[in-house]
Amino acid sequence: MNLVQKLPVALGVAGLMMMSSCSKEDVQNPEPAKNERTDASMRGIPPILTVAPNMPATYGPTGSNILPAGWQRDLTYSNDLVELPTGTSNLTYLFGKEGLPWEKSLQPIPNVPNATSILTISTHAKSTWSDNHLSTNQRSAVETKIKNLKPGKFYSVDFYVASTVSKLAQNNFTKAYANEVEVSLRNSNGELGTPTGIGIDPGNPTKWIKTSMIVEAKGFEQIISFTAYTSKQGEFAYAHIFVDHNSVKEYQLPEDPL
Repeated sequence: MNLVQKLPVALGVAGLMMMSSCSKEDVQNPEPAKNERTDASMRGIPPILTVAPNMPATYGPTGSNILPAGWQRDLTYSNDLVELPTGTSNLTYLFGKEGLPWEKSLQPIPNVPNATSILTISTHAKSTWSDNHLSTNQRSAVETKIKNLKPGKFYSVDFYVASTVSKLAQNNFTKAYANEVEVSLRNSNGELGTPTGIGIDPGNPTKWIKTSMIVEAKGFEQIISFTAYTSKQGEFAYAHIFVDHNSVKEYQLPEDPL
């Protein structure tokens, strides 16, 4: 305070005169900082959105040759809708029809108590490994698309498989449980990846087997297909697939040890 009191009076008066001579137009207020998001939207640039990878779930109405939204019959295999049907079943009845009960109901799907619909495919093709491509007309298949992928990234794809037997006779074939569900991936250009076989538990075939398959995205979307095999020639079997919501997630490969 002592320093202020010792200032010359003339200096204080000069300062007041300078302030009074400035007009309002001479005073410049600082411009507000630009918001990049707002500025971009004003220029018509859409915001960048991240879309999660997606594979359609298997929830939907039951029925023979009725499939959930996003699923369809894979015409790479048999298209005989009568002899080798596909469709949506429940845990108690083939295609959800009370006149077509299972000999043994499928077990509840682990951690999915509200799952009431499952995909069903049929087969009378025995797995021969080397000659499986020769039996495509002896088994039906279903397919869907995994979308919103990033090429070169890896993803974990989760699904469940099981088998059971219908109480009704299957033409001239012996009723049996499926031995294996085969999963194939192909690109939009038709390039087929190496099929993966998922074994059905022979001692407990109505138990759902959960599989987490690691796949590398070759494009922005890929087709995934499911078909099945029997363990012996002359057998007829139904195999089932369940896919829940949010079953595809980006996967980080573990780093190689040095």
